[in-house]
Amino acid sequence: MGDADRMAIEALRVFVRGIVREALAEAGAAAPRPEGFIGTAEAARRAGVKQETILAWIGKDLLPASRVEGAKGWKIRPADLEAVLGGQQTGSRPAASVADLAQERGRRLADSVKRRS
Repeated sequence: MGDADRMAIEALRVFVRGIVREALAEAGAAAPRPEGFIGTAEAARRAGVKQETILAWIGKDLLPASRVEGAKGWKIRPADLEAVLGGQQTGSRPAASVADLAQERGRRLADSVKRRS
């Protein structure tokens, strides 16, 4: 491959990258905002815990969360957070410990498996 070919390929790469960047920027600007959801940072602030704790609860299926198209990270419905916190207000600790919530989740999973058998 000669120098002219390499230069043409590099020019094509630059051109394609520019088009892709523009398309991604337009898609990001047009993406709908998730109404009625909060992010993990806001959930942590409301719960009075660290963001890592919220992520751990999500990872252990203790706090329902979802990925919403057009948004970054996990999104949580405030009602789901309040349910985990036992309906207490901002800055309070969860009514049940994470271990209690995990045990309850385990019981529910075991019950659903028994029902399927």
